[in-house]
Amino acid sequence: MAKGKSKKVTRDIHLMVDRDELLFDGSDERFRQFIFDTIAFTARMKSIIDGHAGIVELSPPQYMVLTSIMHLSASQDVNVKTISDHLHISGSFVTTSVGALVRKGLVEKVVDKADRRRVRLKETPAARNLISRLSNIQNRVNDVMFESLTRKEFEVLSDVLSRLMLAAESAVKLQSHLATEVQTGRTV
Repeated sequence: MAKGKSKKVTRDIHLMVDRDELLFDGSDERFRQFIFDTIAFTARMKSIIDGHAGIVELSPPQYMVLTSIMHLSASQDVNVKTISDHLHISGSFVTTSVGALVRKGLVEKVVDKADRRRVRLKETPAARNLISRLSNIQNRVNDVMFESLTRKEFEVLSDVLSRLMLAAESAVKLQSHLATEVQTGRTV
């Protein structure tokens, strides 16, 4: 907030944000509601992912890794790092899920002939069969979940969410740093 500007606060509470872009008439109520709505939406999205995974008898992480392998491998070589970056999760978490999927016969590890250190991940016909059984349910559920959005709104939301994801990673690092300063008695 620019110096000299006063924040209009009607109650004796601390604001969660200082940026003018996130305050309306000096209030952070809209921001707070956005946070609560995001948490609730995320919980429902997780519930849907859990449900999809349960239908095909996979754990939610296995389901997300498998569907990511299937979709990404259509346009590029896929490895653990590709999936890790795509899902914003650790490589070791992906490796664990891939191991389970290999044991279930749903993913193959293909060694690169030119560089034997490189391993490409590929879904098996059994995986395609399994996920195709879920396709109609996925389509119907996802269509309902996002039915209120126009194409343009979805494009904007998708772009904004990608940018928020990058900012969230920086915010998590900042929070960790600031928490350490508070815990060690240094001034924030």
